[in-house]
Amino acid sequence: MRMPPRNTKLCFQNYFKQLPIPFVVYADFECFTKPMNTCSPNPEDSYTYSYQKHEPSGFCFYIKGLDSNTTFKPILCTKTNKSDHISAIFVSKLAIITNKIYNDYYCRPLSLKLTKQEQDSFNEAEFCYICNKELNSDKVRDHCHFTGKYRGPAHNSCNLQCRKPMLLPVIFHNL
Repeated sequence: MRMPPRNTKLCFQNYFKQLPIPFVVYADFECFTKPMNTCSPNPEDSYTYSYQKHEPSGFCFYIKGLDSNTTFKPILCTKTNKSDHISAIFVSKLAIITNKIYNDYYCRPLSLKLTKQEQDSFNEAEFCYICNKELNSDKVRDHCHFTGKYRGPAHNSCNLQCRKPMLLPVIFHNL
């Protein structure tokens, strides 16, 4: 274990991790369970006893956007015949939606329009709203690249950390 030198401060630097993720996927699979024939394990060794196999029978996923303007309907799919590969269908449908999100939200340029109150607040600001350190000559107007809303005054370096995240977390139920 390596500890920092005595009487030093550790400072948080990944400010972009404080911002909300613009989109998140919530997903769940349903499965049929089929019994499995297994060999008797060696009692001398550690083991997991597999007694059933889970075969996906359907799924549902829902994508939640950052604001109410980015809503998606839940995607639901159930197995209709033996040859349906539910996992492959899930990946395919998720890829289609992901491409739509990328094209509709990540690729569109949004211009920043400040209200008079926001402009006055920016002009009077002395501290970066991201890192809370004093602003210098590199003060910029940070805004959400999905909604276009002004977030606050920031250092240019802090603002560059807060670019559009290119990830789409998928959170599974019971996984």
